[in-house]
Amino acid sequence: MNEATQVEQSLENLGVESLDVLTLHHTDFGPRDQYLQEARETLEALRDLGRVKALGMRAPNRLVAGTASGDRNQVTAARFAFLVQQFGPKVIATPFNPLIQSPESEAADSEEDEDIFSFACRHGIATVIYKPLGLGLLTGKYLPDTVFGPGDVRSRISAPVLDAVQRGLQPLRDRFGPTPQDLARVALHYCLKRCPDSIVLTGFSSSQQVAVNYQSFKNELSEPDYEFVAAAYSALRAELIELGQLRLRDAASVPCIPGSSRPVHVPEER
Repeated sequence: MNEATQVEQSLENLGVESLDVLTLHHTDFGPRDQYLQEARETLEALRDLGRVKALGMRAPNRLVAGTASGDRNQVTAARFAFLVQQFGPKVIATPFNPLIQSPESEAADSEEDEDIFSFACRHGIATVIYKPLGLGLLTGKYLPDTVFGPGDVRSRISAPVLDAVQRGLQPLRDRFGPTPQDLARVALHYCLKRCPDSIVLTGFSSSQQVAVNYQSFKNELSEPDYEFVAAAYSALRAELIELGQLRLRDAASVPCIPGSSRPVHVPEER
């Protein structure tokens, strides 16, 4: 099934006439980019036909100035800039949440390294943050004895990690409220504070969760509240790093989930 057929199937499944954004999820177009031109022409045709309103690209959390290490989550700035020129995306999607080191405080391998938010701003492209709740971990719903369903990517998260997350979230519960909605509000505000020009895309399993998320934005965090939140998340990241379950530069956004070629079910965050 080619890209055009997949888009038509998506439109039928969703019951809509066009997709607001179609996102490219990787930067591999075969040896010497042999499939790049075909991909670009297909996407341009879909856009010209009105089946896709805007093109998006998925990017790593950091673009390196030198040579990439071979990690598929790492792309050189020159390579990504070339692809941006080729496809002209209106949106760049990237994972970010409080379990990921913040863009402006992350230590770079080189002074020339650039985070994706700065890159997008410099090129006049919007950014979309996904996984802002760390697949739901940051809502505090999952206890150390939680059993996830077969194929759920979170089933590989160990009980000590879940326990550490629960402890790390307790100061936030004490200050902002004990419910998953209270903790979701804090995490979403944290993401928007760190990346104020971004759109935050969060999963949901009910219309009530959507309404609660919108309502939460009417009650912003004060500067002292934000400093408290940042310190609490920093302490949580430090504990997960000490447990060996989180890497500072990991863009996977969820601890204790190593890379895997096996297909897994990625659940809604909430």
